[in-house]
Amino acid sequence: MHSNFSAASLGLLMILVPTSRIPAEQDPFEPVGTLAVNPMSVHEGVKPNLDWSIEYPETVLDLVDIDDDDSITTKKDLRIDVRVVGAAWSDGRHYYLVNSYLRIFGYWIHLFYGDLWDIDPSEILYSRVLDPNTRVDFAGRGHEGGSRWSSWMMTTYETPNVQALVNGDSIPDYAPAYNQGNIASFLTQYVDDTGTIILGPYDVIYLFDFNDYWSSGFDLQDLVIVVTFTEV
Repeated sequence: MHSNFSAASLGLLMILVPTSRIPAEQDPFEPVGTLAVNPMSVHEGVKPNLDWSIEYPETVLDLVDIDDDDSITTKKDLRIDVRVVGAAWSDGRHYYLVNSYLRIFGYWIHLFYGDLWDIDPSEILYSRVLDPNTRVDFAGRGHEGGSRWSSWMMTTYETPNVQALVNGDSIPDYAPAYNQGNIASFLTQYVDDTGTIILGPYDVIYLFDFNDYWSSGFDLQDLVIVVTFTEV
């Protein structure tokens, strides 16, 4: 049997590359690209020339480095948007105050002070365009009653009390709340039933705990910050 396909029917096959980005709060991209064949007619027994190109989606790790101490260093010009999305620092009956800062260009900048009920998870508390090789640190602590505060937990040193995670990461096994299903309601949109983080492709989530990590109260949900990066 002789097959003869015209240029019109076989000349060019293409998957169009989107020209706009999917917002960070939506699912990541799927791989996109192009597939093209020689526009000449293709006869039986003749191998057409195929050219293709696949562009895999970027993730936040293409935009920043997350260091061993969970600080962030930018790789290119980026806008950073920071939100506090929850704080479950409590005695089981009352939510306590939390205090948080971020550090950029060597200066600590106050980010949030209040309890769970003061938080608007949609509010951007800090936004700025950063140059490449800019380091970003975060710090938080919780009020313990009277004049007492917990120690500062921060990304200037390695500690299990601060965890920076991205889409697809697993919650550490030593955080019992996630294994026992005792997850704060504000976190359910960021963690699935298997303890896997669900985020947009350009997001980083910071989980803080102000207890000793070997204590029964250690659950990595005393303070939660979401950081979103956008290419400039």
